[in-house]
Amino acid sequence: MSANANDISNTLCDECNKKINCPNKLIECDSCNTKYHHYCARKYFTSYREKLYCRLCLTNKDLLRYNPYFEITKCENSDAEKIYLQSHTSPNAVELLSPLNDILENCEINTIYDFNMHNIDSNAVTFKFLNIDGNASNFDTFSASLNAIMHKFSIIGLCETNANGAIKDTYKLPGYNSIYGDTIKDKKKGSGVALYIQENVTFSKLHNYSSVSEDIESLFILLENISTAVGIIYRPPNGNMTSFLKRMSEILESLSQNNQKAIIMGDFNINMLNENKNSSSFEETILLNGFIPTISTATHIKPNCQRSCIDNIIVNNQDCVLSSGVIDTLISHHRSLFLVLKSPSNNNNHHSQSCGTGKNKIKYDFSPTNLDKLLNILSEKLCSYDEIEDYETFMDIFQGSINKTCMLKSIKNTKRNRIRNPWVTSGIINSIAYRDRLYKNWKKTTTKICKSGDPRLHEIYRKYRNKLSNLIKLSKQRHYQNKFYGATGNLKQTWSLINELRGKCRNSLPTNFKV
Repeated sequence: MSANANDISNTLCDECNKKINCPNKLIECDSCNTKYHHYCARKYFTSYREKLYCRLCLTNKDLLRYNPYFEITKCENSDAEKIYLQSHTSPNAVELLSPLNDILENCEINTIYDFNMHNIDSNAVTFKFLNIDGNASNFDTFSASLNAIMHKFSIIGLCETNANGAIKDTYKLPGYNSIYGDTIKDKKKGSGVALYIQENVTFSKLHNYSSVSEDIESLFILLENISTAVGIIYRPPNGNMTSFLKRMSEILESLSQNNQKAIIMGDFNINMLNENKNSSSFEETILLNGFIPTISTATHIKPNCQRSCIDNIIVNNQDCVLSSGVIDTLISHHRSLFLVLKSPSNNNNHHSQSCGTGKNKIKYDFSPTNLDKLLNILSEKLCSYDEIEDYETFMDIFQGSINKTCMLKSIKNTKRNRIRNPWVTSGIINSIAYRDRLYKNWKKTTTKICKSGDPRLHEIYRKYRNKLSNLIKLSKQRHYQNKFYGATGNLKQTWSLINELRGKCRNSLPTNFKV
């Protein structure tokens, strides 16, 4: 806000600490109400949606939002703006772009507790993405925080894993199959992408879209049951922007030409909250190929740095989007992203059916392959009978054959029985929630004068965070120590545990991965 200082006395500029005298102009932050000389504030203020915000507020608060559709769809345009928009856009532009505007305006900022309050349909397809900043240092904490979330995501994407397919089994998530991309040769940090897919989902790798170079890393799969391509892309910050945009455009253009529904998660290291050449070129590449971003708020938060939106999830079928947002997990400087899509059963004719009610619902997959198996088993069993005398005997044979061939092996994960690593206790999950509350309490105390906030609250949070990280590692160590102690004298079981720690153990369920 800019105004004359006629009615203001003894007001000090927050930058130079001198009085703002008449007829000097002042600028006031619309968030914290601190005042500056006009000439002192020019470098430290950002104008956003007809409001001015100081640098400190932009650093500590989620004020900015990326939304290229907002100006076109907002109802508060002046008459002059409406005339301009009508002459530069099609008559149906507002109607067509309103759903896209709603997706970005409704992008949510959650703690783990907030996200657990969501009532997500168990049949919805859900995605989670995080720049984990190294599996070796953060995967155990990530796994623990994942167990604190009541919902089991369909697909999880990670980047900057610093791990490749050779050691992927070292980093397992119960109930998921994983696929890792290659890392850049001789690069120990800042490389590697991975996807975790629920065990009951059949998928195949899309080799044409999967590659690794110093400019772009990509990994794509096809979800067979809903015929949707899912990819993860990482742009190294020091890579060549032109080469990245070229490869990105090739991938998006190919998916569009093949009419392939696609969801792409990634850390693109391009701040969409800043309007510059790189962000404009990236936005143009996405939009011209029929994709839209679903994340509009800051995703990268680093102390004493302005918040940025460099991670995103882009889709080319916005009609399926139910909700999107970010979750503060405090694992790295990046927030984790989430996307919820409508249940596939609402969009196509799926083969999966269920019976029963509530938590005891049993699901069946009557796909052509499973039906062929059912017919073969029924033929074998019925041939052994000369005559079936009663209806109940036939139904027992029929139901037993269906259960053997068509019943899904996964169960519904609820708050009581959701799959988790055995060393993640309920106490650890409660401690994660408490750590998040300590962080929130400390962040509320940051001000222009005291950028680091209340030192006592920060010290409490820092000590508890470090203690919790050590507790998670110790819990895992004790779990395996007890298992090794129980396997004393049993060489086969001991080696099975060693291979489990090395990531060499076999899956308990057959993988649904297709080559």
